[in-house]
Amino acid sequence: MDKFTISIPLNELKAAAIFASEDEARYMLRCIRVEIADEHVRLISTDGRRLVLIESKACGEDGLSAAFSIPVEMIRAVEKPLDSGNVIITVESGVITIIDRTSVKKVAEDNSRVGTFPDWRKIVPPKLTATKHGRSTIQARYLADIYKAEKLLCPGVTTAIHIQPASDDPNSVVVIVLEDRLHHRCALYCLLMPLREDDGRVFDMTPPAWALPAPKAQAMETEAPHA
Repeated sequence: MDKFTISIPLNELKAAAIFASEDEARYMLRCIRVEIADEHVRLISTDGRRLVLIESKACGEDGLSAAFSIPVEMIRAVEKPLDSGNVIITVESGVITIIDRTSVKKVAEDNSRVGTFPDWRKIVPPKLTATKHGRSTIQARYLADIYKAEKLLCPGVTTAIHIQPASDDPNSVVVIVLEDRLHHRCALYCLLMPLREDDGRVFDMTPPAWALPAPKAQAMETEAPHA
């Protein structure tokens, strides 16, 4: 199809943009991948260590099957959505146009014309095999970014974050799911690489001694004597 138009919620695009690469040399990761099939719209972004999937509330045209990559700078430049909360995206001959409430057209080339977006489905684990004792170490800012996305995707809605390593290997990919508990749906699915522990060093997660109840004998010694 030479030309098509789709309306996508701006908050979803902004949330996906959080996880795109900041490395200017990795041009194909500095974008939001939009895939349209079977009247469903999916948003994908990655920085090489994290992969985020968002099932959009947008609807594609009947019978439309397409995929394109929006430069992340283009998304970040959009400030005001239409009254519906969406922006209108038109793709024609590899050129992307976005129209927001300002009615100012933002135009850029589809990143797909200069490279190939990673085949992200290859790294999605079809099955989680970790036991309940699985453990992973992840960067704190990754959780902070999930929180930023949660504010965009689920304003005013009770949410929960589910975290599980894909396997018992401490270096296996970690699965994080942001759950919209009001609508019982996955608002965001994230895969991320943990901090490696090849040196065998494992951080001691034992509670500090001062946080534990005082031993009984010690407690008796500190009691005031009876008159």
